[in-house]
Amino acid sequence: MLILKISLANNSFGIDVNEIIEVIPWVNCQKINFAPKYVLGIINYRDQLVPVIDLVHLLNEVSATNKISSRIIITKYEFEQKDYLVGMLAENIVETEFVDESTLISNNLNFKNIKFLGAYAKNDDSYLQILILKQIIDKSLKKYFSGL
Repeated sequence: MLILKISLANNSFGIDVNEIIEVIPWVNCQKINFAPKYVLGIINYRDQLVPVIDLVHLLNEVSATNKISSRIIITKYEFEQKDYLVGMLAENIVETEFVDESTLISNNLNFKNIKFLGAYAKNDDSYLQILILKQIIDKSLKKYFSGL
């Protein structure tokens, strides 16, 4: 499995590149009133309004900062048999790396039963955790975002 390595809140994560449509530079988002704090807002991506989720805030409850290595990862999710786009803002996008799926260690330490925190992969002297982007958007957000 080829993964995109990112660093959030001093932890390493990986995203399966098959979940990624495109990685774009950070652009300013138009705020969405009454949205959860981890929803940055919306952007115009190829003439389509796309909501953007702050992965740093989602995982650490601190907003992302605009760094040279900060990027928006465009991905899709399905709601009522239709595909929608969503952006995921991440800091410190580092590189891509191949991970042998047979060496992944299942996540038995998911204290809050958060579905988007996947298995662990050995990364040099430490581990990185696989983020499952399609699991980040819960049912209430899918319904909310599909109205854009």
